[in-house]
Amino acid sequence: MTHNLYGSRFGRLLVVGKSDNKGKKTAWACVCDCGNHSVTTTDKLVGGKTTSCGCRKKEASLENCKKYGIQPTHGMTGTPTFNSWRSVIERCKGQGSGGRYKNMYVCEEWKVFENFYRDMGERPLGKTIDRIDVTEGYYPENCKWSTATEQQRNRNNTRYVSVNGVKMCVMELAEKIGIKKNAAQYYFSVQKKINEYGYNVEVLNG
Repeated sequence: MTHNLYGSRFGRLLVVGKSDNKGKKTAWACVCDCGNHSVTTTDKLVGGKTTSCGCRKKEASLENCKKYGIQPTHGMTGTPTFNSWRSVIERCKGQGSGGRYKNMYVCEEWKVFENFYRDMGERPLGKTIDRIDVTEGYYPENCKWSTATEQQRNRNNTRYVSVNGVKMCVMELAEKIGIKKNAAQYYFSVQKKINEYGYNVEVLNG
């Protein structure tokens, strides 16, 4: 069901119009009571996850700092989570303007570390930031924490097949039937072995 949120209020945010979708999700342009503009998605507004441009959280953080007499900083510089955020920012510098890297961008909210941390949480041990759809940029709905193996399989040139109706990359199929990883990069070099196992295999790309 499509929600028309124009003119609706969610906490400090007033929806003033539609914005470009974030992935497959409908996005809305909002004006915060503090005067800042922000863009967020239907599910975050309706679900109560986003109720300000970020000023509410900043104010709460400042109040806590005053209460306990500490400096207003996130205190996470140098941590694995912060380093992952910084690598995204560095990777996207000068990108997004066109050509090969036209989709290599980071959303405006994530240019502030606290917003990235709010959406992604602590970086799990053994994982780094990964885009779900590698043809899109870095924004909450398109990112997850993944292992190196998962990221290796999530590339533009990854070859996928359908095995007995189940989609998987060739690397996964090779592991299941005992084929070396370097050979798994080429579907036709392992086709004979696949046929021996009686799989019904369909190439889905490339």
